[in-house]
Parts: sequence; C-alpha cells; structure tokens
Amino acid sequence: MKKIVLFLLFSLSCITLLNAQTNMSTTPAASMLFKNMKTKLSVAEKNEIARLSKLLLSKDKKRFMIEEDADPNYRVSAYPVDMNKDGKEEIFILENSGYFGQAGAQVRLYIKDASGKYQVVLDDTGIPGILATMAGGYPELQIGGPGFEQPIYRFNGKMYTFYKKIKDGSIKKIMDVEETSKLYQGTVK
Repeated sequence: MKKIVLFLLFSLSCITLLNAQTNMSTTPAASMLFKNMKTKLSVAEKNEIARLSKLLLSKDKKRFMIEEDADPNYRVSAYPVDMNKDGKEEIFILENSGYFGQAGAQVRLYIKDASGKYQVVLDDTGIPGILATMAGGYPELQIGGPGFEQPIYRFNGKMYTFYKKIKDGSIKKIMDVEETSKLYQGTVK
C-alpha cells in the first residue's frame, strides 16, 4: 500500500510539473524578442534569455527602449545559431543605436552551461562576426567596430575573452551572425 501511495504521489507531481511547463506563457519581452523566429528554445528558455538581457519594453509593450530614452532608431534583434553543431542553440542579441558610440551596436551571446541554463558569455560593444578558427569548442569571434584593428575573442570554457587584435581585412572568411542565423533557422523544424 505504501508503494502505491508513493507511486501516486510521484505521478501526481510529474503531471503537475508537466502542466506547469505546458501552461507557461511567453513574457511580453520574450514574445517580442523571438517574434517570427524559428528556434528550438522552450518557452521557459525564451523567458530566461529575455530576463537575462534586461531589455526594457515601452509602456505600450510594442518596442524595446534604452533606459527611459525613446530613441526611434533603437533596434533589438535575436539570432539563434548552433556554432559548434551540438544541437543546442546559442543566442546572439544585438542592440543597434547611436547610444553605443561609433560602433553603433551592443552584442551579447548566451550559451547553455553544464547545468542546461543559459548564461551571458560575451557582452561587448560592436558587431559580431563568426570565424572559422575554434577555441574551447566554439568558433572565435571578431567584434567589429571603428578603427584599423579589431578584437578577436576566444571561448575559454566559460566565457569569451579577449585574445588579440588583428588588422582590418586580415581575415578573409568572417561569417555574418544574421546570415548564419537565417541559415540555421532554415534547418529548424
């Protein structure tokens, strides 16, 4: 009898957990961030990335804004990719505005850690490009901006950290994050 009661309690808790996950809805920020996008992210993962991004929604919840500034040119885009081909999505979030200086952009990259939670592994000003060279299981990244030299970042197992600067044009094959994401989304069912 005790085993039956334990089994029933276990079954009930599993059903409750499944119902909670099924009935979870996307937050307004996550809905806007991932609108019209093919991704494997669960509702909970979309909500978590939106929360981690700390993006602010306008009062009418129809656009993102920087602090209380109503910059009409401010744009936010999310780009799911699978840079290391492991079946787990990495998410780039790119913010575009004059607020970010001459580079005009802020980039954050989210990667799942060993526990399966998304973490910010890169947060910098500039436009990201994905290189063919690998380090720590992920491609190196170039963060483009003004100037004659651009920084290269390497993944160290936990974060992308500065590796070196290179002269503009010295790397011939840099994959655009937006284009890489479009190609990836074409494979998502």
